[in-house]
Amino acid sequence: MKKALLIAAGIIILICTYSPKDFLSATEFLPDGAVYEVYCKSLATDNENFEVFDNGSYKVGRSLLFEADTLKASAKEIAGERITVNGDMKAFEDIRDKLKIKVVTTQSLDGIYIEYGFSPLFSDYIETNGKKINVELSFSSNVIMLASPINLGGY
Repeated sequence: MKKALLIAAGIIILICTYSPKDFLSATEFLPDGAVYEVYCKSLATDNENFEVFDNGSYKVGRSLLFEADTLKASAKEIAGERITVNGDMKAFEDIRDKLKIKVVTTQSLDGIYIEYGFSPLFSDYIETNGKKINVELSFSSNVIMLASPINLGGY
């Protein structure tokens, strides 16, 4: 009986640890001062703490990370999300490790290092060349951008 309870408890812990989450809940370890952006078809917000603009393809809402839940709740038909945070290459690697990102491909462009990968912590993904991708992690000049499924904004 004890063995069965231990096994059941272990399974529950694994499910809670590795079950897919939404972007914000999976990245709650990032500092509140990070900047959150949501790319969507429309935003229904008049909150003065949010910057809202049209980038030509999407409505973009921007806030500090600690207000991201409220901003995201006002977004309709979300195409992507991004968090920008200051940090060095060690912080970049820590983010990759905490999100359990399996790197699919890398790229370097004009001093920007980019990794495209798959994290089992995010539920959504796109498929490119037969590979699942649901996260893009980039680094340049001590700025880290984490986007899902890919970066829909500029660097």
